Amino acid sequence: MAKEILVFLLLIGLCSGFGPQTQKHICEQAVKQAWGKDTYLKCIPTEDVDFIQKLCSLSAEINGEETEQRCLTYMTKNTDTHPALIPYNVFRDQHLHYNFNTCPIDSGPQRMWICGEPGQGGALRTAENWFNAMSEAPDECTRVYELCIGGNYFADAQNPARQVLPQVISNDCVERIEDHVEEKIESGLEDWSRVRTKCEFEKGRGSTHKEDDQYLIVSRFSINAIIRELVDEAEEVKDKPYKRSAQVVVLANSLDHDLAVPFYRFLRDRGVSVEYCDANIFDAKKYDKNIIILGGHGAPEGVGSIASQVLSASQRKALEQEGAEGYWVRENLWSHGQKILVIAGYSKTDTRDAWMENKNNILNHLIQ
Repeated sequence: MAKEILVFLLLIGLCSGFGPQTQKHICEQAVKQAWGKDTYLKCIPTEDVDFIQKLCSLSAEINGEETEQRCLTYMTKNTDTHPALIPYNVFRDQHLHYNFNTCPIDSGPQRMWICGEPGQGGALRTAENWFNAMSEAPDECTRVYELCIGGNYFADAQNPARQVLPQVISNDCVERIEDHVEEKIESGLEDWSRVRTKCEFEKGRGSTHKEDDQYLIVSRFSINAIIRELVDEAEEVKDKPYKRSAQVVVLANSLDHDLAVPFYRFLRDRGVSVEYCDANIFDAKKYDKNIIILGGHGAPEGVGSIASQVLSASQRKALEQEGAEGYWVRENLWSHGQKILVIAGYSKTDTRDAWMENKNNILNHLIQ
């Protein structure tokens, strides 16, 4: 006979975690309870591309540098950028949505093949990092978005479907329970108590283990428990002063950008928010206070024509000498109080050497 477990949180699809309506509901209720309806309506949703790009930069610090590039790619593809769905639609970091510290299966030999190894899976750790980031938020809406993004990972960390290896589920129990709960959330039903479905497990081809099958139950209490956890996280930080950190826009072609990943990490580790852009979108960034241009007047992908507007004739001539490298500072070019640093060399490796040798001086320019 199949065992029956009352799960703490909602079980839904392995490909997307919580359903979109459920995730939005959790975010909305948590924000309204912590900050109020007006804050929710002010901040969510946003069509501010610059705002989402800054979240992309923050994702590099929290989720890993590869997440930032996916974020910059998918944020422009007509995806839903509601904060509760950003991890699914924009970050697309499925490997961070598992939590193998706990297991919905009774202890015993089943634990070894149904659930992943304890300590693996990054959902809970990632959630905590997004919650911690709220203390450093520069404004209220950023803090709200960080709560809902972290809430996405927090929910998956408690989700039994994210605590077992996806390849061992042999039926469609995940999809069924997701559909049932999504329907109830979307309909606004308040009188539902629970839904349940039986999950079947298969250790290998044809080797089903009927004795390990389990009914997983989802209750309305489960949803409210998630919301309460998020409200508690918000209450701890919502009245803290906002932190205005140094920020810099980095313009680079794809080659210089790839080589500069350690440079970005160096700046971020020292409190500088780094936002990458290419020449196609630089016009929207050219009036920012701090700008770094990687590459000189000969750089490809449109960067060179922009760098040539910043560099003097003598600086351009100097960069045409084999092995040349360095950095130059120009102020108040496109806006008052602006500081532009061109870091360049004769070749891409010379450009890399330029920031490697001068990174401490460059940092000082940004934080002055």
